[in-house]
Amino acid sequence: MTTSPAWLYYAFGVAMIVVAAYGVVLLTLGLVCRRPYGWDVDVAHTFMGVAMSGMFVSSWAFGPSAAWELVFAGIAAWFLVRSMRSIQRFGFHVPHEWIHAVMSVAMVLMLLFVVAPVAGRSMSMGVASTTRIEPGLTLVLAFLLLGSAVFTLASPVKGISHHASRLQFAVVSGTAQSDVADPVALSGTERVIAAPMLEDVSHVVMCFAMAFMLILMN
Repeated sequence: MTTSPAWLYYAFGVAMIVVAAYGVVLLTLGLVCRRPYGWDVDVAHTFMGVAMSGMFVSSWAFGPSAAWELVFAGIAAWFLVRSMRSIQRFGFHVPHEWIHAVMSVAMVLMLLFVVAPVAGRSMSMGVASTTRIEPGLTLVLAFLLLGSAVFTLASPVKGISHHASRLQFAVVSGTAQSDVADPVALSGTERVIAAPMLEDVSHVVMCFAMAFMLILMN
């Protein structure tokens, strides 16, 4: 496995905790304000952030890998179903749900192919499993994740990482829908905490961290 400075692993670990905490804040805000937009993405980011932090810093990891694998397998299935429903509803397009399904599959693979790390050290510096992810698959997943990060940053439609299908449909059709998260209608606090740009940044950070870990495992 590729080795990197220990501080870099801690930096990524902290970033993952921040993304997970932000996911919890968004979930809480959605419940309190009764605006459950993108709640499934927030749940996914929360679990991914917690699990990824344990991959970068072993002392932060907890729970059996099998349990985490089941969690992410379930999340992947959820987003695959949502992707199909989005295509049925809005016509042929690339729904935002698909990248979250890809991220969940990547999490399952990372958990399957890396065993418990050396105590007190980063998982990337730990003991690799006897089998490894096919390098070609690793690179494809990393490419998709980095591509999603670049697309999210470049997209003129902010909040696309959480609400892409609905937002895109509203923009194209020029009509308002009750299930579209409209930043203008948000209160002052909501507008700051649930700013579409912040949602996108959390997604981009997660994509970069996962791509980095996949490359380390290659």
